[in-house]
Amino acid sequence: LYCCCFEFIFVIFVKFVERLRVERGKDLLARGKSVKTMATSVGFESPARARRAFERVLGLSPREAALLFAR
Repeated sequence: LYCCCFEFIFVIFVKFVERLRVERGKDLLARGKSVKTMATSVGFESPARARRAFERVLGLSPREAALLFAR
């Protein structure tokens, strides 16, 4: 039981951290930062990982998000 609960909580935590990174990344992109700069600033391993996370969380690529949320 402990193992199952731990895995469940770990998955929730990982998704939470990913969502946080995407939200912070979205703000940086809206301020005109490049995808590469945003990815490294918020903790993604690479711009490709950031792109996949953006598509999972927002359903948009980082560039689409930048255009949509530009200030």
